[in-house]
Amino acid sequence: MAAPDHYIVSSGQSTSHPSRMLYTALRTLRTCFDDTRSHPARGSLLTASEWDVLCRLGERGACKMREVASACHAAMSTMTGIVDRLVAKALVQRQHSATDRRVVLVSLTRAGRDIYQKGLEADMQLVLTMLEALEPDDQRTFVTLMHQSVHALSSVARPTPRSHLDVHRTA
Repeated sequence: MAAPDHYIVSSGQSTSHPSRMLYTALRTLRTCFDDTRSHPARGSLLTASEWDVLCRLGERGACKMREVASACHAAMSTMTGIVDRLVAKALVQRQHSATDRRVVLVSLTRAGRDIYQKGLEADMQLVLTMLEALEPDDQRTFVTLMHQSVHALSSVARPTPRSHLDVHRTA
């Protein structure tokens, strides 16, 4: 069955066939990256949220819990649960700041750094495989277009994370 030229989304707007093709390609990419996240090279199976935390800490080093929650677009209560699971897996550790004992910092353990590095290498292998399918000029164009697209998405306001307690409040 051939795909229709246009799709209707919940807002009532029609989307074009190229939009659907891009959506399908992005879903396939996400699946490929998700498959590397659950690969044995990354140790125990990690959820997408757990991998996101490991990436943030791998990129930035030790961070305050609030900074990690903000970077991952998660509520503090949600981030606490994610970090608890990562602590239980011995992939991250909590420590008090040397300058302010009230501040709790989260950082990767040696095992967490190893898992992060292996995962990063697996992800980069996927990226290289994608780029190798393109001619050098097309690679540059692709990367430029991806940067432009990501920039456009970053300018769209993301919803503020809500605590699970907020959901149950009544007026």
